[in-house]
Amino acid sequence: MSEPLNQAQIERTDIFAFDPLSTGAKAFEELALELYEDGSYPRGGDRRHGPDGD
Repeated sequence: MSEPLNQAQIERTDIFAFDPLSTGAKAFEELALELYEDGSYPRGGDRRHGPDGD
């Protein structure tokens, strides 16, 4: 997707701390918002479980 995103993953660094203006950061943010909006990923709380708590 983008070189900064790849480098952040290699360095185990948050893309928003590594290069928040990169295309990878923007794409990741768009994906996260899409998942929040359709309920696939709960806001806050325990993110290890799906929206039904399973």
